[in-house]
Amino acid sequence: MCDVDIPSQLITSHIQPVNKGPASARALPSNTLLLCRLHDGVFDQGLITILPDLTIACSPRLQTKSTLLRKWVIQLNGKSIRRPI
Repeated sequence: MCDVDIPSQLITSHIQPVNKGPASARALPSNTLLLCRLHDGVFDQGLITILPDLTIACSPRLQTKSTLLRKWVIQLNGKSIRRPI
């Protein structure tokens, strides 16, 4: 989603929360994203999501005057994430 390449600033985030759905699906690599701390935070709060076609969708609730959030989050709306290798 972004170019952060400092391992300590990256978090493995679950697409489907680990407390929902079957236990066997929780550990699947297809249920994870590697996100920086900023994007993990807005993803966990439901302010952005990843659609089935791997595009990013911003929630209408993500309304802000913050230049940082507009630059690093809102401008990602409609863009594709990199497909896992």
